Amino acid sequence: MKIISTIRPRSIRSGRPPNINLKRLLGISVILLVVCLAYAMFSSESTTAADYNKIFSEAMERSFKAESYRFFSKSTLFIGEEKREFSIIEGTKSGPQNRHAQGNMLGTPVNIYALGQTVYRQDPLTGRWQTLSPAEIPDTLLLLDELFPSVNFKFSNIGEVQFLGKEKLDGRNCLKLHFSPVMEDEWINRYFHNITYTVWLYGRNPHIIKAVITGISKENTSVSLTIESHFTDFGKEIKLAPPVI
Repeated sequence: MKIISTIRPRSIRSGRPPNINLKRLLGISVILLVVCLAYAMFSSESTTAADYNKIFSEAMERSFKAESYRFFSKSTLFIGEEKREFSIIEGTKSGPQNRHAQGNMLGTPVNIYALGQTVYRQDPLTGRWQTLSPAEIPDTLLLLDELFPSVNFKFSNIGEVQFLGKEKLDGRNCLKLHFSPVMEDEWINRYFHNITYTVWLYGRNPHIIKAVITGISKENTSVSLTIESHFTDFGKEIKLAPPVI
């Protein structure tokens, strides 16, 4: 005759939960963490140079075709140990036809508004504002184009865009990219070589929030140019009022 044991495990009999091996759980957690880190590293490394070219190209188009933004740009010439400010410009874009830029170029003040079909320019000597005639507008708009940083982002060939990692700017975690393009502007190509761009992109749909451009003079290798630009307020509502004349 078989006797069926009615003895149950102590944990069940007592109504207490099964004993959990904390060391085992800790080990599993560490393994999961390592797997997640490895996956993240693999995903990052699997991004190719072509992917970064696309990321940058899209960010560049998104930035300069934005309805609105503000910028600050500074160009500096380094001649041996000497440092000279070539230009300091700040400006605003507000809608497709409204722009403003002010600052100085080679020590000469410049201040221009383009609001719709009307263009205003401040006389650098008297400080008086002038509403330009139709004949004066094309040359002034051409100058305004030259003052905006977008003029420095015209390439015949971008080259290979390299990922330099992530870097925080003003508390924002940015993608940092680097490349050496062939410029569309023949003047730059004539006088400078070894031109390099370092850009910082931010956002889910990234915009350029900082760019540093460097170039070395072809005539004198001790002379170099650095252009540093910062961008803010992409897509925000910005109103530009005409100057008081």
